[in-house]
Amino acid sequence: MYNTIVAFLTLMIVLSACIKSEKADTIIDSTDCEAIYIDPLETVTVNRSDLYEITQVIQLEDPIDNVLGNINDLVPINENLVVNSNGIFVYSDKGKFLREIGASGKGPGEYLSKHISGNRNKIVLTDRSQNKIIEYSLENGTLISEKITGIWGQSIANWNGFKVVYGGTELTSYNDKLFFFEAETNRYIDSFFELKEYEWKYINFFDKTNFFTFRDSLRFLYSFDNTVYSIHSKEDRFSISKRYCIDFNKHEIPKDFFQPDAFTDVLELSQTLRETNYAFRIMGFFETDQSVMFMFQHGSKLRMALYSKKEKEVKVIEHIADDVLFEGVDIEPRDEFFSYYFGNDKIYHLIYPYEIIELLAEKTKNGELDSDEKTRAFVQTHFQDKPGHYKMDPDGNPFIFVYELTN
Repeated sequence: MYNTIVAFLTLMIVLSACIKSEKADTIIDSTDCEAIYIDPLETVTVNRSDLYEITQVIQLEDPIDNVLGNINDLVPINENLVVNSNGIFVYSDKGKFLREIGASGKGPGEYLSKHISGNRNKIVLTDRSQNKIIEYSLENGTLISEKITGIWGQSIANWNGFKVVYGGTELTSYNDKLFFFEAETNRYIDSFFELKEYEWKYINFFDKTNFFTFRDSLRFLYSFDNTVYSIHSKEDRFSISKRYCIDFNKHEIPKDFFQPDAFTDVLELSQTLRETNYAFRIMGFFETDQSVMFMFQHGSKLRMALYSKKEKEVKVIEHIADDVLFEGVDIEPRDEFFSYYFGNDKIYHLIYPYEIIELLAEKTKNGELDSDEKTRAFVQTHFQDKPGHYKMDPDGNPFIFVYELTN
């Protein structure tokens, strides 16, 4: 039985006829939570060069006997990029196609819907439709293990020898948020954060990022909890602490806003929040030694927050003035955020060829490209084989711009 030491977090033992927890009590600690204070009305415009440095530009090949399609996940593992689209495809970090992993279907090692993760030499996925976890070899794509869990897994992390599954707000026989499985045998170990009634009734949002690995810990966050948690493990014992606490002050959603029957579904909740002045929903968490970056929603607007660990100051970014990719273009964070993927201390930004061609055609029409030496040089290096001719198919696979934070 767990001892509750923090008022708003409840730990519970999962009772099941076929699954038993065999570990000692896990402690959740909030004493070292670093507060990040945000006023969503104090926004700034920043140059892209003040945020990112481009370290690489990659275009992905088409898989053999397949097409890539729209990308849902991109996971960097070692010197590889693992892409979740029409299938699961492994690429080199130069964009060369290496192999396909598994296949769509209902058989052993096959999947219907999927969220992927991985580290070292393994790829893991959670199949929401079939409530199972599958593990493959990164090196040759062979099936390592498969486990029917009974969990509708929204996202998964393969971390420190454990598969960690976030169950989202779908009710299961466990009624919990976070699950740990032993990597070798898929033995259930522990679960955290009791699912509240209003959550499973209408807060079924998909998050951009639920897990992020930083150094030796795993960060965890989910919709409508303004806390970024840090998970540590020692053997099969876990400790969870509140690493960052996001404080929106007077723009915080009131505690009595969420009631079991306040909203009929997620659409009604979302529309209501868009019409308020509340700030909420931490998304797309990314952390380096110097900075923390994430997105949040303020009413109907999506904002980027960049927090300096050293200065203990945060910038709320409303617009990005592009002085790196395409000089003079003004971008809202919303326009790029959903094509960002994170890992290896880098941000992977996907841009499709037709978007690049349309943008450059507009700049050429307005006479801007001729006068913009920086953009012209960038275009000639990456996108043209001769002046006025693009070495890319408008319907081709996306380019990946690899960024590192500049602060």
